[in-house]
Amino acid sequence: MIFTSTSAHADRREDKLYDRVADPVYEFMANRFGWSATKVSNGKRVSDVEGFFPMNFLDLRLFANPVKYLRHQKRFTKYLASIEATDEIESRSGLAIKSLLIKSVCFILASEQSAKAILKRANPTLVAFVCYYHNVNFAYLNAAKSLAIPTIDIQHGKQGVYHLMYAHWGQVPNNGYRMVPDFFWNWGESSKVNIERGRNNLQQHQPVVLGNHWLINWKKNKAERESPQYRKLLDSYSTVVLFSLQQDMETPIPDFVLDEIQTQRDVLWLFRLHPAQKIGNAKVLKSLADLKVSNVEIHESSKLPLYQIIEHVHLHLTNWSSVCIEALNFGVKSIIVHPNGYDLYEELINTEQFFYAKDSSDLCMAMDKIAADAGQVDASDHFLMDMEVIERRASQLFLEGMSRR
Repeated sequence: MIFTSTSAHADRREDKLYDRVADPVYEFMANRFGWSATKVSNGKRVSDVEGFFPMNFLDLRLFANPVKYLRHQKRFTKYLASIEATDEIESRSGLAIKSLLIKSVCFILASEQSAKAILKRANPTLVAFVCYYHNVNFAYLNAAKSLAIPTIDIQHGKQGVYHLMYAHWGQVPNNGYRMVPDFFWNWGESSKVNIERGRNNLQQHQPVVLGNHWLINWKKNKAERESPQYRKLLDSYSTVVLFSLQQDMETPIPDFVLDEIQTQRDVLWLFRLHPAQKIGNAKVLKSLADLKVSNVEIHESSKLPLYQIIEHVHLHLTNWSSVCIEALNFGVKSIIVHPNGYDLYEELINTEQFFYAKDSSDLCMAMDKIAADAGQVDASDHFLMDMEVIERRASQLFLEGMSRR
């Protein structure tokens, strides 16, 4: 079983909704190992467009036992009240930590029985998750652990040194965490290393490098084509820049980048919304509309497959999106324009795989340097592309997983 979400189907293949993380894995397991897979979407049914692969819509939130929820809520609220540190954390962070914990924990516990019944009925050999740290997925992880069903998280983005769901776990219990997958499907060695640092050499929660199959498939078969109008727009500029946005940011595009767009009218600036954002994101659209320029595009650049766009760009900008890692495979270097991104990618910035800009002057210098630099871009540490190695490791992983049942 592969658990994904409706919002993850942000790309299209043959005019059908496509999940660039789950669907290539679905295809790989069927073609290489003859496995059949049940794909489950945690979210609302999409009725207007068909999914590329069959998808079952099952919202576990509808099956949460309300009596159990209220019972757990009473007990857990009392428990949290006895922990003084939660008040200090709330005070320092400004977040309603206790309320969030209560809602999450009580939902997971109230859903355990239903999740277990669903897994028993399906009886899967392996349960895979795209982004395991979601309350619905936590409930299934909890149930799978009770049924001794192996679980795996499929990498969906950068798993950096500051991503606390993959790194800096501290004191891991001897038997591992109950609601953390048994295995992690990593794109490349760099992500694997970050997870290993937090495991304290335990056997649990093993990271395995199995590649990014959407990237592998795209390199072999570039089936998608942009519209003639979009291609004409791309061809009319000698320099094309892609900006990959983050969701839910107070300032999604730094002011100095907006200033530079107005200055560099001979450059085409493409903006791509985060898959979880809607195309009508008011804040971003207003920022770009206020510029009153014609060298900006966001609508097609947010709809088309990411790799289809990257093939046509000369450089990439982002606050800290992991698209900068993916762009390396297309020989495209990135400029990081947010301090969080600098912290995340400092090592790659120091080796000039990426560049960092905190103002217009830095941005112009970085753009000039990338334009003049004909050096090779090495992405081998971030993506395993050798299918023979991937198949061998996958076989070992599946055999190990099945042996645990």
